[in-house]
Amino acid sequence: MKVTVYFTPAEINENNIKGSCSVVIDVLRSSSTIIHALHNKCREIIPVETIERAISLRSNLFDTNVLLCGEKEGIKVDGFDLGNSPADYTPVNIAGKTLIFTSTNAAVAIVKVRNSEKTLISGFQNLTTVVLQTLKDNLPLNIVCAGFHNGFSLEDTICAGMAVDLLRKESPGEIELSDSARAASAIAGLHVDDLKNSVRYSEHGKRLAELGFEKDIDFCIEINNISVLPLYSEGKIITL
Repeated sequence: MKVTVYFTPAEINENNIKGSCSVVIDVLRSSSTIIHALHNKCREIIPVETIERAISLRSNLFDTNVLLCGEKEGIKVDGFDLGNSPADYTPVNIAGKTLIFTSTNAAVAIVKVRNSEKTLISGFQNLTTVVLQTLKDNLPLNIVCAGFHNGFSLEDTICAGMAVDLLRKESPGEIELSDSARAASAIAGLHVDDLKNSVRYSEHGKRLAELGFEKDIDFCIEINNISVLPLYSEGKIITL
């Protein structure tokens, strides 16, 4: 199985990922929000690239069990029901509901890989669950970092590198790594033993702390505590 890491969605040629599996990673914070929302039994999540698209879609869905969710530059959008803090996605708030979700980085990345044979969402919280599924599917694998402001993201790359290492551990000799996958693995090796500080003092981590979301960072770096498989299919994210 060939494994390629994309450090930003901009690197992807949408036509070249057909017939492959894509795993989208946005550690801070959309991956954790999506994982947590599905764990707490939301009906589905509809990712959209813009606030305007989210509002338009909501106005066309004649369903009282639809929530507008997401952020712009880290802050909950005015008039939205929820922002992008995973802890807010409790069963009381979201169980049985459709979530229209937009975000600065992740929603764009998820939509960008829509031509993949299969698209999964991963973070630290469900890392092993997702990796084992990709091995079972045995498709060429794209690990896509959502990035930060269209650029490189340390925390997403660490998570991607940890996924690469786990793939090699679980299937030794069967994994072919691109140079980018080798680079992600090397970066992860430098940071995995001090994950909290590495993420906290990344550019995105510092930005969230300045906005008052430091507790979200601790939430997002918990490893393998939720065994949910978020699948993006036909414009919606559901539990596989």
